[in-house]
Amino acid sequence: MSGGERLEALDLAIKALRGHEGRLSSYVERLKAVADKLEQLKANVRHPVVLQCESWADFVENCRGASLVTFEWVEGKGLSISAVSNGKIYKYTFAAKNFKAYLSQQLSVQEEKVVEGEIILPRKIISGGIE
Repeated sequence: MSGGERLEALDLAIKALRGHEGRLSSYVERLKAVADKLEQLKANVRHPVVLQCESWADFVENCRGASLVTFEWVEGKGLSISAVSNGKIYKYTFAAKNFKAYLSQQLSVQEEKVVEGEIILPRKIISGGIE
């Protein structure tokens, strides 16, 4: 390759790099704008207040008419209930021993007849026929 060809190749490479530099600058500016917008959004996000109720009566009083109620069984703890009410999250946990007694009282059933587990029926009974 002659000296003139080398200079021409170098000139071509420099022009290509300048073109990339312009595009990269444009990308950087767009990324900065996105980052600024994310910071604004982040500043406007409010973290919900989560209240752990110690009393079932307090939980019921604050959650009457809640927009959402969830529950799950937490191994070793009992029944965990959460509710969204008036922009706050309320939580209550029935201890396993207390939950059995509570069901017994609320349903007027002897505590010995309240059993942890599920009732499993044959498929024919569930679908309407008896096998």
